[in-house]
Amino acid sequence: MKSTRELYWDDIEREHERAEKKQDQIYQVNEIVSSLSAREKELFQLKYVALLSNAECAQKMGIKEGTVKSMSQRIREKIDRYFEMIIRSYHFFETL
Repeated sequence: MKSTRELYWDDIEREHERAEKKQDQIYQVNEIVSSLSAREKELFQLKYVALLSNAECAQKMGIKEGTVKSMSQRIREKIDRYFEMIIRSYHFFETL
C-alpha cells in the first residue's frame, strides 16, 4: 500500500503529464491555424471556437452557407493532412 506522500507525488506526476499533453495540443492547434488563410481562420474561430452554425457563420462572414460548408471541408482536410504528417514522422523516427 502506498503512503500518503507517494500518493501525493503520483498525483503531482499525473497532473504534470496532463499539463504537458495540453501544451502539446495547444501547439498543434496553433500550427494548424497558422496554415489557414485569413478567411479560413475567421471561419475556424466562428465555427469551432464560437460554435456557430453554418448559417450563422455565413451571415457573420457575408458569404453563402454552401461556401461555409466547402471552406469547412478544406479546413478539415488541412487538419487531416497535418495529423497524417505527424503520424508519418512518428513512424519514421520509430524505425530509426
